[in-house]
Amino acid sequence: MTASFCLLFKRYIQIERNLWRRVLFEAIVMVIIMILIQGNPIAHTKQLLFPRAKSDRDHVIVSHKLDDLDILSGMGDKKREKTKYLLAYAPKTEFTELVINAVADQLGMKGIQGYKNNAELQKHFDERTTLAGIIFHDSPPKEPPESLSISIRFPSEFRTIKPFLTEARLWLTRCSGAVREKQDNAKDTDTNQDLYIREGFLQLQHHVFLQWFQQLKIKYPHTYAEPQVEVFNIRLRAANSPCTMMTLVRMPAFLYNFLYLLPFLNIIRNIAGQLEDGVMVHQWHYGFSFCTQYCCLFLVLVLRLLLTTFCNTQVVILEEPTLKLTGSEAQTFWTIVNQEKESRAFVVATYSVGEAEHVADRVAIINLGVLEANGTPFFLRSKFTGTLDMIVTKKPHVPAEPITDFINQFLTRIQPENEIGDTLAYRIPISNRPRLQKLCLHLESDRNRLGIDYFRIVGTELSDTYMKLVKSFRLQKQIIPDVTQTFKYQVVSQKQLRRQRIRAMLYKKMIHTAPNVWPIIMIFTSFILIAIIAKLSVMLDVPEERSNVIEIGFGSGSEMKNIPDITACGYVDIQSLTKAHHYKRQGGGHMMSSFTADSFSCEKGSYRDNLKKMNELKSLGAIEQAGDQTMNGYITQDVFHSAAMMLNLLHNAILKLAYPDSKKHFTLVTNHPLPTQLSMKINLIDNKIAHMNAPLALGCILPLAVSVFIIPLVEEQVHQLRILQVIAGLGMPIYWGVNMFWDLFTYIIYSVIIVVIMAVMGIGGFGSYENFLILMLMGLYGFAALTHTYVLSFYVNASRIRGFLASLLLHGITGIVLYILFWDVANSNDIFYYGACLFPGFSLLDGVSNIYTQCLEESLCEDKCQKTPSCTMENMAEMVPNCHFHSYFTWSSPGIMPAIIYMLVSGLLGVLLIFWIELHRREKKYHSSRDLHDLRTATYPFDDADMADVKLKIAESDMTKCKQSVFLVDQVEAKVPITGSRVNTVSFALNKYMSMGIYGRRNSGKSHLIRQLVGIDGFAFGEIYVRGLDLKLDTDKIRTYMGYCPQHQGLLMELTPREHIRLLCMIRGVPDPKITEKMHDLCLMLNMTGWMHRKCSYLTAEKLRKLNVALALVAYNKILVLDEPTYGLPGTTRDEIWNILRYIWHCGKT
Repeated sequence: MTASFCLLFKRYIQIERNLWRRVLFEAIVMVIIMILIQGNPIAHTKQLLFPRAKSDRDHVIVSHKLDDLDILSGMGDKKREKTKYLLAYAPKTEFTELVINAVADQLGMKGIQGYKNNAELQKHFDERTTLAGIIFHDSPPKEPPESLSISIRFPSEFRTIKPFLTEARLWLTRCSGAVREKQDNAKDTDTNQDLYIREGFLQLQHHVFLQWFQQLKIKYPHTYAEPQVEVFNIRLRAANSPCTMMTLVRMPAFLYNFLYLLPFLNIIRNIAGQLEDGVMVHQWHYGFSFCTQYCCLFLVLVLRLLLTTFCNTQVVILEEPTLKLTGSEAQTFWTIVNQEKESRAFVVATYSVGEAEHVADRVAIINLGVLEANGTPFFLRSKFTGTLDMIVTKKPHVPAEPITDFINQFLTRIQPENEIGDTLAYRIPISNRPRLQKLCLHLESDRNRLGIDYFRIVGTELSDTYMKLVKSFRLQKQIIPDVTQTFKYQVVSQKQLRRQRIRAMLYKKMIHTAPNVWPIIMIFTSFILIAIIAKLSVMLDVPEERSNVIEIGFGSGSEMKNIPDITACGYVDIQSLTKAHHYKRQGGGHMMSSFTADSFSCEKGSYRDNLKKMNELKSLGAIEQAGDQTMNGYITQDVFHSAAMMLNLLHNAILKLAYPDSKKHFTLVTNHPLPTQLSMKINLIDNKIAHMNAPLALGCILPLAVSVFIIPLVEEQVHQLRILQVIAGLGMPIYWGVNMFWDLFTYIIYSVIIVVIMAVMGIGGFGSYENFLILMLMGLYGFAALTHTYVLSFYVNASRIRGFLASLLLHGITGIVLYILFWDVANSNDIFYYGACLFPGFSLLDGVSNIYTQCLEESLCEDKCQKTPSCTMENMAEMVPNCHFHSYFTWSSPGIMPAIIYMLVSGLLGVLLIFWIELHRREKKYHSSRDLHDLRTATYPFDDADMADVKLKIAESDMTKCKQSVFLVDQVEAKVPITGSRVNTVSFALNKYMSMGIYGRRNSGKSHLIRQLVGIDGFAFGEIYVRGLDLKLDTDKIRTYMGYCPQHQGLLMELTPREHIRLLCMIRGVPDPKITEKMHDLCLMLNMTGWMHRKCSYLTAEKLRKLNVALALVAYNKILVLDEPTYGLPGTTRDEIWNILRYIWHCGKT
């Protein structure tokens, strides 16, 4: 029926109900994100490390008259004279020189230095000798301008404080003007003064205004007397802490966006699941559960059967429907099929003869694509079977000899084939059927005399018919050489064996990893990505003239009308500002902390009197007229830039009092700090671009390069070749050591190619020495990242595509994504930085960015040096300011020692984690959380007396008796029960010339038991002894006696049979001259001569299975363990394999 809105809505509700675990997980994630948004640990970590001072709660008022630079000049050595600075200015005109000279004289400075323009001043500014630079905008050459617009340029970092946090040391990122002794490392006595006063900014701003005001009075006379100005620093806690608000911006925005991403990912997952299962919305109807992914396989198959029989389907075709079901589930499934057979035709394809006989009315036997026979099961047994079985059940304590003698009166030379308790089995040729009928009549009449309870005649199974049909011809004669000589290995020393196994691993890498197409794909992909990033990086170049302007106070003359009449007010209070976040770049690099139309409030009374009544300071500053000759300004120290804004308001208030009718006279000021060093890790746009430019290419390419190496590991796990290597004797140190050596060598080749491509494309502009350093960092990254890739291969090994994507995701997130989060979300937080350095991808990008930024700064300094007279490369550090560069091998930025140390530590931790996981898994296999002393095992109702005696003898055997058996299994459990004290176990003992078959339906636990016998799967309850050695303690030594054939896989599709056999022979320790001989014998035994050179991907299932058996024989010494060795093979091939196994058995092997 057509899907309606209600049906779809109900369906999705049902999906969410069935997937309640996932819904609960998403809800928990959303709650955690909301907590992080509210708590913001990155922001509040600073508050915990640097709490507010107790003095912030007190009313501390400190004044300053802005007439000296004593605080700054007194920062030098007290034994020497006070430091005196030059004052730079631009442009160099008569008016500007007059003003700056007067300012320098008033503040007691050393002298002045003029420049043509702002760019020249920035290039030649030396912070060691120059206090600041004053830039006059739109100023006439000789006359004073009607309005004053200046930019005051100080060095990017403060001189009077040295705080630990980088953002607290810069004009652009500081959020509070208050100085705290411990946090800001301020050791002087003037810590109550605002930073604008301590650095001298406010004094320059005031005296430049006074000199311009005096020149303006000459040109435009007025009667207003110049007032005395005094400013007061108010140390009282602000109502809204600006430091908290500034750090609460980026992380919540990122988390809010992630909250919107979660439902989107959920929708994609639901749709992808429907497409993968082949189920879309319109295929569902009422009454069905939509959550089939949590259903067991049996329920899924039953659902498929019901869908195929829907709407009275007349013909139903089933292909191996019960392949992965247990016995009881298969029986239930076939019961449903039998009930539906009346009105339908079923065509079933199965390799199980028992299922075909049980379900089918007619059976067609196919071998190698040829129809051998077709008919009812009775017809096939009657036509092709040569014997019949007579089962006789006698009374207890009745001997079997009289019954056998009675049968031989009618059928000669008949002996019991088997005797189990009171049951006798006789095999009778079908040619004696007339005599058999006569025998049955006499047995029925003499049954009581002979002591027979009952008897029956049973035809042989249909499997015998199949084997007789398919073995009616043989395509090739089988030759079995003397295996006692073929598998007699030469004993070599452990040192030689270790060398040969290392050679074997290198040989495997050469034939498996080297010839594949992944390196070519990697090189081609790297070339394309680097070319794209090279084009994009042009847009991210750092400009030659960097500008980060902070607009202070008024932005234009039209805003002067918003100033209240100070003569009508007790004081003018600054209530609000237009703020742009200091970390964000506005157009042209400008940032604002300026006035709006509603910024001012005309208040009554005295500001100081009202201040005594406040516990929190809501004002952002204030100005107050104290008589005709005095103007007071009040600075809210908890708000940075409050001092400069207040003083700008005060100056414009003075102009309004002096020229009440004129709108042309006003003053504008901007704080324009000099550019920060690019190597500094601070979240400014230019620094961010510099640190992102070079790492962008490597951050996109290297995760791809490293993730390629997980593919061979996953392939070995999927195809179970790792298990065969371990059973052959390959140890963990050799396996992982050779993998690391080969992969790291290959990765370094990739790195060299990537560096060459980057140099050709011009990314970074590195020199040969810098390229060598980058190559070294990439090598260290490869070591650390490969260990993380190996750890990931332990857990993501079901598919090579999934493993590659998981590795790519891991290295991408811990590399370029984490690096972007560090800059954009964590605001280059130091705590986040040192935590992220534990990931090799982040450390690599940080090291590369440090190299790039220092190269860029060196390039800028060289350009300055070329334009400076008498400057050479040797004296550049003295002639050009901020151009003294240190070695790259330092801990502080821009050094690469943190990247080197952290990548080495991360790599070593990865190596330790690999070995810990291997050892932990090995130990965990033989342990259980339950107390094994409370568990008991017992014989089963269907065990005969002989079997019960054998189990009892095995349980009571001491070590001496254990050594007498080649293979002894004592009460090994399939699975430790969660509850109860009874455990299901298996016990048996085998000696030379003995073999044991384990029979069971599909999914009955045969393969699990086989894997326990060879030490792949563990067991907590029970013991296994091989030639007197305990499997739990001597696993590696026991495996040297074993050969193993897994049920599935065990081969790499890219290798040939010849390469497989040579690899295992080398691991096994077979000398090189003997490998060719053994390979020749195996070819003869299994008829493998014609296809030894072909890749396994081109071979049929029959040939692959032959190769599995051959590999088991390669590693075979005393014991051979085979799991479904003839699974899915034709009868002729089965017969070949069983002939080989029988011969080996007769040679005394187990």
